[in-house]
Parts: sequence; structure tokens; C-alpha cells
Amino acid sequence: MPIRPLHILVVYTTRFPAVRGGIDTLIRTLCTGMPAPHRISLLVPGDWEDRTLTTSIHEGVTCHRLRLRLPWDPVRPLRGFLAWLGEFPRTLLALRGLLRREGVDVLHLFTLQTHQYYFRLLRWLGGPPYLITFVGSDVQRFPADRFWRSRMLRWILAGAAAVSGVSPHLVEVIRHQFPERQPVDCVGNGLLLRDFRPEVIGGEPFLPHPYFVVVGCLEQLKGPETVVAAWGHLRQSHPELHLVLIGTGNPDPGYPDFLREMIRREGVGNQVHLLEEMERPRMLAAARHALGFISASRSEGLPYVLLEAGAMARPVIFSDIRPLSDLIASGTSGLLVPPDNPAALARAVARLAADPDLARRLGDRLFELVQRDYAAETMAAGYLRIYRRMTGMADPEVTVKVAERPSSVEGGGKLPPSIES
Repeated sequence: MPIRPLHILVVYTTRFPAVRGGIDTLIRTLCTGMPAPHRISLLVPGDWEDRTLTTSIHEGVTCHRLRLRLPWDPVRPLRGFLAWLGEFPRTLLALRGLLRREGVDVLHLFTLQTHQYYFRLLRWLGGPPYLITFVGSDVQRFPADRFWRSRMLRWILAGAAAVSGVSPHLVEVIRHQFPERQPVDCVGNGLLLRDFRPEVIGGEPFLPHPYFVVVGCLEQLKGPETVVAAWGHLRQSHPELHLVLIGTGNPDPGYPDFLREMIRREGVGNQVHLLEEMERPRMLAAARHALGFISASRSEGLPYVLLEAGAMARPVIFSDIRPLSDLIASGTSGLLVPPDNPAALARAVARLAADPDLARRLGDRLFELVQRDYAAETMAAGYLRIYRRMTGMADPEVTVKVAERPSSVEGGGKLPPSIES
């Protein structure tokens, strides 16, 4: 029987085809890894200038942009609401026309966002079903949302035909935070491994050697200040070791300045180098020539920086939190250290720098793990099964992991350890 092609519209504020963070990487990988005859196009919730729907094509992927205005404006509440009354019907009709014209079968929404109320309303009007994928920080920050915002997000979530998380641990957290949502699928992130071959990444960057690298958003949740503090411990014993902090995505306001001041206070200005922004090819080149990757994150879904380190066979020193401890066997495929412990992190850095054979073994083992379990094709197959189930076309040849509800969170019990405050 011939396979009916599906058209999936991914909705997220992506910078496609540019990559500035993990979700950008996920979406780009999904677009490339989705097997024929299925296809993916993108809808990017635009800015103030995107009042009308525009369409362009980048690297063979159709990208639409349209502002999805909210009914409130915290700066000018009354004026904002009146402006929304005039714009909302046009936006809703434009979206409905796009979905019908393009023959969209499934909407795939990344992270839970208030502008997604349009798709709940469109579902009432006969629009396609939608899948919401959580990636980590979106679930972790949900309790801090204001009352009206959390109510709207729960209403949007209630209309989803499917919900997924990027790791078994994150699925546990989703089920704890939203016990009314059952089941929750688990589809791990994936990578196009061919993009990480040395001939693709490029030559050695102009950075001081030897160095370790931290790649990620410059925000407190990711813990880069713990790594800077660790270098304070290493300042006298290992003055030759450098640390390169490479920012991706949108940093917390004022946080880069906080890090600069901390670097000054720790007296490591000659060893720690803060690069707030770097083009992805240069970032990958810098990472490939590093002694290893470091992450002191306090909470994660399934970080792309871990998969990228594995794709380049680089060793990692990461926080001993789930889901990282589910993936990394400390001493075998990486080194794990307690979170918020600069002294322990410094000892792990010194150990890895002093033992090149250990570093090579850890990197090789992590490469094998990523190659086996986190290829782009594996991720695409997982999402494809969910899409087909949402449209009533179950495909027994495509498998996807569904995490079981653990007894530790049955009935709204204790939060998983890496999410507890």
C-alpha cells in the first residue's frame, strides 16, 4: 500500500536556516531528516512588522512569517486590546487560509507559548491537530508564570492531540507538572552526524591552547558561573589551562556583565575568555579542538551540546543531574560532578587535562553512544509515528519510546531531583 505523504507545519520562533540554540538545531535536523514523501514547512511567529503573512524558501524549506498578537499589552493595556480586536480576525483568517491552501496535516509546536491559542481556536474551526514538544526549561519555568498566563497555557495544552518530551526524565517532569496529560511520548533529540566530520567543520580557530569550552545560553540555569569559579581553583595549579565561554541564544539580561565581573574578581582574566556570540561554523571548529566540553547546568531536557560533543568524539564534564546521569556513565562515557560544586569541577578538569588517554576513551565511547541512539533518522522516525497516530494512520514499522509513569511521581508525588527547588 502506498504511503500517504504528510505535511507538517512546525511553529517556533526559529532563526532558520541559522542556528543559535538547541531548538534551532532540533528543527533544522528534523527538516533535513524527515523521510520522503513527507515534508516539513515552518511558521515563525513574527515581530511588529509582520502584520501580513509572508513566505520565503530557505534551503528547500518553505518558511512563513506572521505576527501572532496577544490580546494584552503590559505597557498599554487598553490600547493594546483595542488594536488586537482589529488584528485578531485577520490573523485567524490568514492562518486558516494557509493551513487549507498548503494542505497541512499536523501542527508541531515547540515549547508551550501563549501565542499558540490561535491553534486551539483553529482546531475548533476544523483545523489540523497539534503536537506540543517540551524541551526542558519550558517545563521547569512553568510554575513561575503568572496566574493568567498559566491558565492560558493549560488551556492550550488541553487542546493538544499529543504531547512529547525529549528525554525520559523530562517526560516524568511533564507528567508531574501536568498530570491531566496522558500519555506523554518520548522522542530523543537527533543529529546529522555528517555535519560533524572534520572536513565539514573546518580548520583550527585562533584561540589560546590548551582550552576547555562551555557552549550554551548565558543564563543562571546553565551555571556558567560555577565553571568560572572552578577556574579560580585552577588559577595557581594550572595557569596554562584556558576556558572559552561561547554564548548561544538570548542571554539573561545583565548576565554577561555579571560573568565579566566574576572573571575579574576570581583573577582569571588571562585564562577565561567570554565570547557572547559566535557563528556556528566557528563555534563548532572551536569545540572540535577543545580538550573537552563542560556544562554545570542545573536543569536539562536533552542538551544538544552533549550530542554535539559526542558527534565530535570530545570528552565531557557535566553536572550529575538527570537526564545527564541517565546517558553518561561517569568514568566511561564522560565525567559527572555534583552541581554547584566548583572544587569538584576543578578536580575533574585537572584529571582530564592530565590524562589524554582517558580523554580519548571517554570521547570515543560518547561518539558510539550518539551514533547508535541519537541519529537524525531515529528522531524523525519517532516524530513520524506520532504524526501518523494523530492523523489515524498508525505505522507499525516506525517505533518510538514512550516512558512509563514512575512510581516516584504517582499521584503528584515528589519532583524528580534535578527539578526540585
